[in-house]
Amino acid sequence: MDPQKMPYLKEEPYFGMGKMAVSWHHDENLVDRSAVAVYSYSCEGPEEESEDDPQLEGRDPDIWHVGFKISWDIETPGLAIPLHQGDCYFMLDDLNATHQHCVLAGLPPRFSSTHRVAECSTGTLEYISQRCQVALQNVRDEADNGEISLKSLESVVLKQGEEIHNEVEFEWLRQFWFQGSRHKKCTDWWYQPMSQLEEMWRKMEWLTSAVLREVRREGISMEQKNEMLTSILAAITTRQNLRREWHASPNHHHLPPGWIHFGQATKSSCYNRDLVTNSVYFPKLISFRILIWMQQIPPSKSDTVSDFIVLDESEFFITQGLSLLICKMELLLFTHNTGMEPK
Repeated sequence: MDPQKMPYLKEEPYFGMGKMAVSWHHDENLVDRSAVAVYSYSCEGPEEESEDDPQLEGRDPDIWHVGFKISWDIETPGLAIPLHQGDCYFMLDDLNATHQHCVLAGLPPRFSSTHRVAECSTGTLEYISQRCQVALQNVRDEADNGEISLKSLESVVLKQGEEIHNEVEFEWLRQFWFQGSRHKKCTDWWYQPMSQLEEMWRKMEWLTSAVLREVRREGISMEQKNEMLTSILAAITTRQNLRREWHASPNHHHLPPGWIHFGQATKSSCYNRDLVTNSVYFPKLISFRILIWMQQIPPSKSDTVSDFIVLDESEFFITQGLSLLICKMELLLFTHNTGMEPK
């Protein structure tokens, strides 16, 4: 990493420690109390000193440092430890659990290598693939157009499916594409498994649509509708909030352009696109299906894929679909639980 080529580095916000190469964090998904080792190598220092104001509580801004502080505590002063060429530091026992650390940028380029003991019961490709399969076990039949029917309408099954839906989208697919362009320089191995995860994620979008279709179906008691909506409301609300955060974040500019064009391919080409342009950004399809369910769009407009491609181009469809769903669900729950129509 060369700080001279990264003018956008943020200032450390709590203790005035200077520019951060890596912000405050814990290392996650590790064996409990296992050691973390970091090797640091800084290139030869510059001949000229930094022009930045050196008033940094004993921290030399020309030298790389690792910072430590008590977790979620900004009152107790933090500690900045200098990292010289070839230094190695260790976080032992519960230090990583009780403290957060950051990396404070110096002037010269730096290479580092971090060594951890990973907790492999979660956070692996095998784990998330199995989780996706659990969610998709609720698929009874799948039509040619992608629509599916459900095996079970039990609340615990619906709730679990929507939680897995969120997990694969926000912990895997979005995270991968945020850093995918860098990974590709080393290997393209991950593109195929990520494509498989995306395909399962797409079926989960249809699962959500199928739940809404069941809620609308005649013959379902209001009590059962209430249970179904209650079971998925929290997960869908979380999904909408996280999608808004990603959309507002600069991170989404790192994603392939295809991610904002979900559904803009016919069935014959949708599954054969280049993996780089696979679309897992704003799933417009579910927003469109939601608006059909809410009877905001004439049913005749829901017959073909090409119809929703045109309708979904507006910003309204992109950002408001899940919000409208959440409002509708909350109104139904209010009516059922109080016996009153909201004014």
